[in-house]
Amino acid sequence: MIPIQVFSFLPPFCVMAYLRTLGVVAATVNVLCELVRRDPKDYLTLAPRLFHLLTTSSNNWMLIKIVKIVRHIQQKNLLL
Repeated sequence: MIPIQVFSFLPPFCVMAYLRTLGVVAATVNVLCELVRRDPKDYLTLAPRLFHLLTTSSNNWMLIKIVKIVRHIQQKNLLL
């Protein structure tokens, strides 16, 4: 179960994931990687943006984090 405080931060995270500043996006993906471990279904709405980042980004560390996020979602059988 995710603490209620996380839901107050989720909309800003969604906005940050769509920014063009690579450092902010990478930090957001890093935080999401930690949060998705608790309950992946709450972050399925970010899947299209994560896929876009996966196919367009050249930041290797961020790509590793995105693959970890997808792995956590896949382990819960939420992503087909």
